[in-house]
Amino acid sequence: MKSNKHSQSGFTLVDNRPSVVVIIGLLLGGVLKGQEMIRNGKIKNAINDMNGVRRLQFYGRRFHRLARRDGPVVSAEAPRWRLEEHHRRRKQ
Repeated sequence: MKSNKHSQSGFTLVDNRPSVVVIIGLLLGGVLKGQEMIRNGKIKNAINDMNGVRRLQFYGRRFHRLARRDGPVVSAEAPRWRLEEHHRRRKQ
């Protein structure tokens, strides 16, 4: 005679508890690290924007005009001959 009992093999919730805790911990750590990376990226973007404003202010004070969008890249040091040429034009 056959018995109707099912033999079940597998893991119970109690057996899986340490694995579930480890997986939740890894997910939580990844989320927190991702948030930190986003925050650091926003801070770096703000610093770069401030540096750009400082460069434009320096350019404006040095050449007494605003930098053009389609012009050359603004550098901290302008060649000496460009400065002399600029002053000659202003005197005329």
